[in-house]
This record gives sequence, C-alpha cells and structure tokens, in this order.
Amino acid sequence: MSYRVTFGGTRRPLEEYAAATEKDPYATIWEGGKVVNFDDLDCSAFDQIAAANPEVGLTDLGIYQRPNVNGAVRYAVIRAAAEFAGIDPPPPPRTMADQKRLANMIEATLPIEDEPMEDGFPKEQDEASSSSSSTAPENTTGLPTSPEDSESETS
Repeated sequence: MSYRVTFGGTRRPLEEYAAATEKDPYATIWEGGKVVNFDDLDCSAFDQIAAANPEVGLTDLGIYQRPNVNGAVRYAVIRAAAEFAGIDPPPPPRTMADQKRLANMIEATLPIEDEPMEDGFPKEQDEASSSSSSTAPENTTGLPTSPEDSESETS
C-alpha cells in the first residue's frame, strides 16, 4: 500500500465518496487539487523524517508506510510532499481539528505494480545501461556458482 496527499482539493459529498469507494476502495474523497504520490518522493525525505523523529522508532520505510503515526511525522510528510509539488505547505496544526484536517489530506492508494520485474527485482528501464558491455567475468568471488560446482570441489 502507498499513500497520496492532496493539496487544495474540494471534498466530495460523503454520499458520492461512499458510492465511489464501493467500486474502487482507493477512490479519493477530493475533487481537483494537486496530488502527490508518496512513490514519487525522494527516499531521503523519508530518511530525514525518520531521523528527526526517533521516538516513533520507524525507519524511512516505516514512515512511508505509517505517515499518520503522530502529528509531527504527519506534518513533516505533508511538508515534504508540498516541497516536491513546489507549493506552500499548509500551516502547522494548532488544534486537534487542524490535525484531523491534515490527516484527511493523506489517503491510501495502490502501490505501483506495473513495473517490469526480472528475478524478483525491478528491471532496468534504460536498456543501454543494462546491456552486457562489461569485460569482467560473471563470477569474480572465486566461489562456486551452483550446487554441482560446490560438490565437485569438496569431493
């Protein structure tokens, strides 16, 4: 699961939003506005937020997965998203009503799953850089590359 933050949108009527979530559980409650997906943010933003909030005990990935863990983390994530979008962040919360409004800006969304995979890892997008133009041998460790090789060396 991933998240998105919407800036400057208009809340949809609750009945309309409820109907939309029946068809798509990740439908947004917002109409319009500037949307920033967490997947588009730089990893260093989550690193910095985790380092600045050690009391929550989360790493960068933990912040990514639990942006509403507390008010300080929530606001830091929203600020990072606003910076990414090139817009002014909302003012820091003063009341619990402000905290609720900020929490409502963050919504769950599906993670990016349409990336091509190879051997369980994201496949390189740039074909030129992934071509095998290296002259280094495949196995430079000197260790066996297969169980059969391992058995033949121990016999």
